[in-house]
Amino acid sequence: MKNVYLRKNHLPLLLIAFMNFSIAKSNFQNSGAGTVVVTSNSKFVIENMHYGEGGWVGIMTLGATLSEQQCIVSKSYPHAEIQSAWDSGLRIANICYGNNLWVISMSKGSKFSRQKLYRRDAFPSDDIKADWDEDLYISDLLYGEGKWTLIMSVAQGYTNQRWRKLAEFPADEIKEAWDLDYYITNLSYTNGEWVLVMTLNVGYTNQKWQKSAVFPMEWIQTNWNEKYDLTHLSYGDGLWVAVMSMNGDNTQRLHKPGDLHIEWIKKVWGEEGTVSQSGSLTETSTPISNNINSVKEVRIGSLTWMTSNLDVDRFRNGDAIFHAKTTAQWEQAGREKKPAWCYYGNIDANRVTFGKLYNWYAIIDSRGLAPSGWRIPTQNDWKSLISSVGGESVGGNNIKSSMGWESGGDGNDKFGFAAMPGGRREANGNFSLLGRGAMFWSSTAEGTEYAYFVGLFNSDQEISIQTSRRQNGFAVRCVK
Repeated sequence: MKNVYLRKNHLPLLLIAFMNFSIAKSNFQNSGAGTVVVTSNSKFVIENMHYGEGGWVGIMTLGATLSEQQCIVSKSYPHAEIQSAWDSGLRIANICYGNNLWVISMSKGSKFSRQKLYRRDAFPSDDIKADWDEDLYISDLLYGEGKWTLIMSVAQGYTNQRWRKLAEFPADEIKEAWDLDYYITNLSYTNGEWVLVMTLNVGYTNQKWQKSAVFPMEWIQTNWNEKYDLTHLSYGDGLWVAVMSMNGDNTQRLHKPGDLHIEWIKKVWGEEGTVSQSGSLTETSTPISNNINSVKEVRIGSLTWMTSNLDVDRFRNGDAIFHAKTTAQWEQAGREKKPAWCYYGNIDANRVTFGKLYNWYAIIDSRGLAPSGWRIPTQNDWKSLISSVGGESVGGNNIKSSMGWESGGDGNDKFGFAAMPGGRREANGNFSLLGRGAMFWSSTAEGTEYAYFVGLFNSDQEISIQTSRRQNGFAVRCVK
C-alpha cells in the first residue's frame, strides 16, 4: 500500500486557561490482582500508548508543568486505581486497551482539570453532547472489552470540537476541519468504522498525518528532524496511522512495535526524575507478551485441553503472525499459503469470548503456533476426545458452553471444555456461523488442499470430524 499524508499550515493560536476544577466520581470496585502502578515525578509524559501490528508502541514527551505521574498497567479494567489517582489530583492523559491489557497514564499538573469518565455499550454520543454544553471536551475515546470508554475534560485552550464516524478513512473531513483551524486529537479504527475527533485551539501551528501498512518509522524520523512531535498513533483496518504536530521543540522517546516493557517506561521517566513501582502482572517478568498469559486447562480422558480458544499473534519463536483484517488480505494469505489470523468480523471485542481465527497455514508453521508445553491436536487427539465425552451423537452437547448458542443450542458443558460458537472465516474473507457453530482445527492434512477439523453446531448435539479448505479460518484448542 502506498503511503500518503496531508498537511496544512496554520497561524499560532490563542490559549485560554480554564480554572474550573472538579471531578465526576463513580462507584468503583477493587480491580484485584494483575495490576502494576508505576509512579514518577519525571517531566516526561506518556503521550500515547497503542497496540497494533507488531505489538505495543509508546510515545513519551518531555513537558514542563508535571509534578507527578502514574502509569497503570492492568489485566482487568482498573477502577480502583483510577479512582485513587483522581483522589490524589491526577488526571487521565492517555488510556488504551490492547492484547488483553489496559494501559492508563495519569498526571498532575497537565492541561486537564475537571474530568468525567463513561463506559458505555453503545457509542456515547449523548454523553459527548451533554458535556460539550458544560465546556468539557473529548480528551480520549476508545473501545475495549466490549465497551466504549470516554474521557471528557476541561482542557487548557480547548474552545470547540467536532467528531465523525465513517466507514472510509476520513481524509476529506480532516482537510475540511483543518481549514477551520481544528486539529486531530483522536483518530482510530474500531468496530469497522473510523472515529475522528478534531479540536479548536489545541496549541498546534501545523499538522500532518500518514497511514501505512507498516510502522512509518522513517516518516516519523524525518518530521522529528523538522521539529514536529508525534502526537497520536493508532492501528486499525490493517494500517498504522501517525499524526505529527508542530507545537514547540519538545524531546520525545519512542518505543517501537514490540512487547510492552514496563522497564522502558521506568527508564525514560528515570532520565528526569525518580521512579517507584507497586504490584505485578506476572511472577517473573514485566515484559508483556501474548504467549505468557495464564491458560486454564481440563483433563478429559488421557489428554489435557485448553478451556478457551487460542489467542496469540506470534509464533513460539517470537515472529509475528500476519493479521489479515481485510477481505483482500485474507484471500491473499490463502492464495500464497501464508499463516494469518483475524477476529470474527474484524471486531476486537470478539477476542475476549472467542479468541482468534487462524488459517491452516498458521497451524502447521514450523515456528510453532502453540505456546510452550502445548501442541495443536491431531485428528487422533480429537477422536480420543470424542470417545471420552460420549461419542459423536451426543458428545457435542457435553462439551458445548452452557450459554451463548443460538436457538436453544446451549450445551451442558459436562466436562468443562466450554466450546463457544465463535464462527468461521471463509476462504473468500466472508464471516459466518457466529452463535451457531464452533470449528476447531487439527494438524492433520487430507490430501494437498484440505485438512481435518472438528465441528459443533447449534442445531444438534453432535460432534464430528470433517475436512475443510486450508484457507478457511477456524478456532484452535491446544492439547498436551
